[in-house]
Formats: sequence, C-alpha cells, structure tokens
Amino acid sequence: MVAEVEHPTLGPIKSFGVGPKFSLTPAKVRQAAPRLGENNLDIYRGLLGLSDREMEELRALKVI
Repeated sequence: MVAEVEHPTLGPIKSFGVGPKFSLTPAKVRQAAPRLGENNLDIYRGLLGLSDREMEELRALKVI
C-alpha cells in the first residue's frame, strides 16, 4: 500500500498507506509526517500548558 502525500518542503512524496481496509471505517493517509520539531510549540503550550515565561526559562537553561 503506497500513498502520495504533499510534504511541506519536498513536494509530493510516496509514503506507506494504510494496511487494513475496513468497509465501515475507511482510512487514508491525509498528510506527511511532521518534520523534526515541527509541533514542539503546540506540545509545549497546548499539551503541557507552558507559559511564555516558562518557555524562556527552559530556553535559557538550554533544555529546549
């Protein structure tokens, strides 16, 4: 199973598609995997709830 998806830097690329096929819940590849670090801010702010101040402190300590 191969699917073609749009990569933000490389353009169209071929990727592994979805293996199992279910008639009532069909699946498809919608986008390429995120690039390394692409979602870090979403995770730090949204999932972990860090404030701008906390993020600056972590940057100063070279944690992030």
